[in-house]
Amino acid sequence: MKKCGVIFVMGLAIGIAGMSVEAEAFGYNDHVQFPNDSIRDGIAYKLETFDLLPEYYYENGNFSEFNFDLVPGGRFDSVGPFAWSYFSNSLEGLQYVKTRELNLDASYVELNQIGENASYEVMNIRNSNTDYPGTQTNGVTDLSFMKDLPNLKEFNFSTENGYALVDISKLSEFPSIEKAVIQTNAFMPTISLSSTYRKYELFDPILLSSQFADAAVAYSSTDNSFTNTDGLLRWSEIPAGTEYLNLEWTVENGDFKYDGVVMIPIVWK
Repeated sequence: MKKCGVIFVMGLAIGIAGMSVEAEAFGYNDHVQFPNDSIRDGIAYKLETFDLLPEYYYENGNFSEFNFDLVPGGRFDSVGPFAWSYFSNSLEGLQYVKTRELNLDASYVELNQIGENASYEVMNIRNSNTDYPGTQTNGVTDLSFMKDLPNLKEFNFSTENGYALVDISKLSEFPSIEKAVIQTNAFMPTISLSSTYRKYELFDPILLSSQFADAAVAYSSTDNSFTNTDGLLRWSEIPAGTEYLNLEWTVENGDFKYDGVVMIPIVWK
């Protein structure tokens, strides 16, 4: 970084009533590291635009929380989306970054790091997992990664591949949310059938949040054998050798919408 940038940072720290001393007292000197090189570089660029990128970043690739606290207004207007990383899809470190809007679009096995952040007002997340169901460990199937987001107003979330998001009841814990669009295009758990038993049924498989109170769910399928009777979903006379069943749903209530396009894999015995 240019020397003038160093003078600027030092002058700013001294000029706001000894902020550097006060910061040290509250533990702001803790280092923040990002295993995901794409996110690290993206945050570095954000800090650089405010002349707040520390010179030691080029030596060890980390920051201190103090760097983030010096951002004008106390937070970024938005961060992301970030380029795909060859080395790691970890979101570790992102929990220390204050931003009004968070944008993520990649494959993330772990989302817990973004589940607690009072600065978020908007979250736009598309999590595209691998082609193999069940690889997530982060509550993607039920939004349980969301812990403490008191100022969240808009939530746009979608999953692709992996296990489908069938439980959005967690949203009931966030009354601050004014608008949400949720989509899942993935797999439901595998079922077993045999040549002598070629039918399958389940009842109203998704769990809604309070924001969808009294809203009707519309289920459909491209399969000829599918019927829906008041939420009881049936497939009859499924052709032997069928690889998977198809199921779609949509439910909407004002500014809240939840769509699903899922496949149910079949193992024939």
